[in-house]
Amino acid sequence: MPGFKEQEFNGAIFVGEGETRFSVSVDLLTKDNKIVHENMVPNIRRIGPIATDGSYYEIELSTDDRVLTAEKIGGLQATLDHPESWDARDVEAARTQLPALQARYEQVQRDRRNIVIRFARVGQTELVGSVTALDDDTTVFLDASAPWSEPSRYVVAGERAMAGTTTGLTDPGRQAHLRVDTSAPADSSASYASLKDMLNAMVGKSAATGEGAAAMRWELDRDETVTFTARMGDAALPASPRSQDEALAILAQARGRVNDGSVDGGGRVGQTTTYMRDAMALNANYDEKFNRAS
Repeated sequence: MPGFKEQEFNGAIFVGEGETRFSVSVDLLTKDNKIVHENMVPNIRRIGPIATDGSYYEIELSTDDRVLTAEKIGGLQATLDHPESWDARDVEAARTQLPALQARYEQVQRDRRNIVIRFARVGQTELVGSVTALDDDTTVFLDASAPWSEPSRYVVAGERAMAGTTTGLTDPGRQAHLRVDTSAPADSSASYASLKDMLNAMVGKSAATGEGAAAMRWELDRDETVTFTARMGDAALPASPRSQDEALAILAQARGRVNDGSVDGGGRVGQTTTYMRDAMALNANYDEKFNRAS
């Protein structure tokens, strides 16, 4: 279920029999060394298309500053260019604020990194995904972890894969397996004692190794894409043979079907309907207490 997690999540939730659960997430490292993992709403640049049934999910994330915009800089400059139209206090405030804000804005734009994340569900136990960098020198991660810090195990399974195991929360006798295979070898990868340790490691902080979460890291250039296949099963899963071209074809087909089964529109008014659909689909989540999507 792509995007189904209430903490504004950049990934997908797998839920199997007996409430066996895994999560797979795409993470973006900012140039000021912060990680966009959850609570990503301030980093959303564009939403959709997103299918209301969870079969397709697309979102663009950015490290841009949503408050300090070109329009704000332009407004301050316009005040200085036409002081006769403004109160003297407004002119003085603009003169005081503009140099520092201009410098900050230019730095943010130099450091800005944008990525596009896509997921498409393939049956009930498999999905394909991709992450595409829209700027050079972009650091991204693909991680596998427990969605709500539930007991489970995650390991790196080679330079192109991660694997996980967990037991059912409502049926402890049920065991499930996760495997994530990528189209390109990671620049680095590791497994960690906990989700917190993994996030610490992503920003260069001290982190304990273990089997509580796993992550793969890539340094991407502009327009470079990594695709991946994530699968859940009752037994350990073999490597997926799916190529990047095959994954991208599945994503393109799923994207093309989004409007077939849900409301959408054209033109200025009609597009509002599409935007509302995507926003509502983005807010869908899985209720881990009552074991249901909502």
